[in-house]
Amino acid sequence: MIISYYVFEQVDDEELYVFKSLHEDLATKEFYSHTKGKKLETNLFFLSYSILPFIENPQVFNLLRTGDIKSLQIVEIDNQIVKTGSYLSLDELSEITGIGMSIQRTDC
Repeated sequence: MIISYYVFEQVDDEELYVFKSLHEDLATKEFYSHTKGKKLETNLFFLSYSILPFIENPQVFNLLRTGDIKSLQIVEIDNQIVKTGSYLSLDELSEITGIGMSIQRTDC
């Protein structure tokens, strides 16, 4: 499974943080591969860093061309755009991957 996020810029957003944590967590990806028998690959692209991933993907490029920058955030799973305008929620990401995820919050 390949999950790709196409994002305008890095912002302080809980749902982006959850995906970024998964993106950087090699142990969870290895566990996924071992238990599911298939690889979990994640990609996180920021338009503010490089436009290349956005123009090299025909679906993403076309969506941006027709829907403008308002289409971002774009979530793609296995080369199919599944969501635009927002990130996957914690529940959606857990359901899609089959990995139970949670967030511990502290009240200030």
